[in-house]
Amino acid sequence: MLTIPPLLKFLKTVLILKYYRKGKRKNDEASTFYTKYQNHWKQDENIDNEDDNDDNGLESESSNTSGIRGSITRIRKRRLQALENINNTFMDHIEADAKKLKYDETSQFVSTLPTSSWAVKDVFNYDDKVVCKQVKKRQRKSLKKEFALVEPNRSEAFTSYINNVSNTAPSLHTLQEAIRTPPVSPSEYDFHVHEDYRVAEKLLGHFIDLIQAPRKVLQSKCLERTAACLTTVYIINTLFTPKNEIVDFRWIEITHTSTDNLKWDGLGLPVSNHSAASVVSEFAGGINVGTLGKKISDEVKMTSHARKVVDQNNAFTKKHEHAKVYCLLYHDMILSMDILIEEENKYVKKNLMKIKLPRTEVELKKFASQLDLLLQWRDTVLKHAKGLEEDD
Repeated sequence: MLTIPPLLKFLKTVLILKYYRKGKRKNDEASTFYTKYQNHWKQDENIDNEDDNDDNGLESESSNTSGIRGSITRIRKRRLQALENINNTFMDHIEADAKKLKYDETSQFVSTLPTSSWAVKDVFNYDDKVVCKQVKKRQRKSLKKEFALVEPNRSEAFTSYINNVSNTAPSLHTLQEAIRTPPVSPSEYDFHVHEDYRVAEKLLGHFIDLIQAPRKVLQSKCLERTAACLTTVYIINTLFTPKNEIVDFRWIEITHTSTDNLKWDGLGLPVSNHSAASVVSEFAGGINVGTLGKKISDEVKMTSHARKVVDQNNAFTKKHEHAKVYCLLYHDMILSMDILIEEENKYVKKNLMKIKLPRTEVELKKFASQLDLLLQWRDTVLKHAKGLEEDD
């Protein structure tokens, strides 16, 4: 509770404040201070409500008014500058966040565009339904013929051998017995007649050995070039060895005249015409170490540079045929075989097949059933290479 002296001081302070705020005592006129105070703020309010032509009238005003107007103008400029700085900072943050977007996130936006499902200039991905509909009906008919694989022509020994492996139980013992059992006797075997069987026997024997090996290399992490030697290089060399008078495969950092100093992981060159190329190859990682981003990046890089190979092949391609090149991409135990074709100054890319390489007994049986398709791809490449050789 307040005592009498403090209470009197408090009431005195209230009366003084009341006097200065209202500008008058009881029965008195407005004080000089109150009058000046009210005039000062009235002038500021009038100035604030004027239009944007203030700068033209500043020179003709009195010195006091000009000072006030100048102060307000400077305040306005500082406010505008502050807003501009805030806007710039805000936009910088938006730009920085946009740059941090991952490639696989941005590729989802790219895939909605009608021209291509991924960013390679002048290349139409025929596997994209939206893109496929853009291709004219006449062009589709022509391209379908180019996409077709050569009709299979397999020996009886190959057919019998694959059926035997495919129908056996998925165990190491029974598979090994089927793989090691030849469909023809050693005296009847002919390298050229039974080359398809021999290819199948070598590939299946190679993978069952890797599956049975004490250290499971197909199940553990393996770097890119080591994995390539165990998988892609071995498979392709085995496929084309019986026909190496037609196509010459070269591996690891190989250059070609059509792509200057670019180094390919693998090239398949017509033996009689190394200025052309039938196959370009790229390794996108090893075993259990490759990422999806690596696969997409290498696929885009391979296709982008493969356009130059197509252009080079065009000089050796017959007029009624399309210039083309076959693209081979390895990623995490999967081989993807694509074709890139020139069509009316554009390029059309299509996947022909995907072959999953085996790590288990069940996958080995499935791989055996796909060997006929793999040989069809090889024969198609051989046909293409022959055409380039004849035009050398």
